[in-house]
Amino acid sequence: RYIPGAGFEGTAEITYEIDKQEGRLFVGRKITEKLTEDIIGVVAYDNRSFYVVDSNGKMIGKLNSSTEIETYYMEATPTAMVVAVNRLERQP
Repeated sequence: RYIPGAGFEGTAEITYEIDKQEGRLFVGRKITEKLTEDIIGVVAYDNRSFYVVDSNGKMIGKLNSSTEIETYYMEATPTAMVVAVNRLERQP
């Protein structure tokens, strides 16, 4: 994350929990050490790509395998800007 006047700031551990899915739409939560946010998303017609929004950001992702997804997250607030790329593994 980048804070104007302060520079770059570290990374955060993120957990995504999907609570419900109906067709291509799904809902759940994004959980970090500091915050839990509701999310809503949709799976694209290719069945590999997906798009998610939370209260102030957007995520674009793709399914790499049955256990791994790749995500690109973007967020802008009056005090900070975030852009991140992640590979996430499904946890049992």
